[in-house]
Amino acid sequence: MTKEFIDFVKSNQELLAGNRIKDKIFNIKIPYNPKKYLEEKDPIYKRYYACHCPFARESILNKKVNIDKTWCYCSGGFNKLKFDFIFGENLEVEVVESVLDGDQRCRFSFKIPEKYSKSKL
Repeated sequence: MTKEFIDFVKSNQELLAGNRIKDKIFNIKIPYNPKKYLEEKDPIYKRYYACHCPFARESILNKKVNIDKTWCYCSGGFNKLKFDFIFGENLEVEVVESVLDGDQRCRFSFKIPEKYSKSKL
């Protein structure tokens, strides 16, 4: 764990935690290889170092393989577990950004259950 990585996480509440916007919580997946992710300038390799899934990672480098971003709902499901626990319900997840879609990171939104979202921010 480097100081650069700690500063990176501290700079964005969506990493490790979440950011509530209206009736959703937004969360960004921590890069698979944070050190290389932060150092990388090439956008393709930056996406590669961001991704945790070995299948998806290889498809980023292999132009013959095309995996749709719906594959990332697996990661979204894993990321939402903490929020499912907090709210005591199975939350809806949406893939907002995906390295498989050309984005530099994976970002998810989780719909807050109606009974907890009475006050819209």
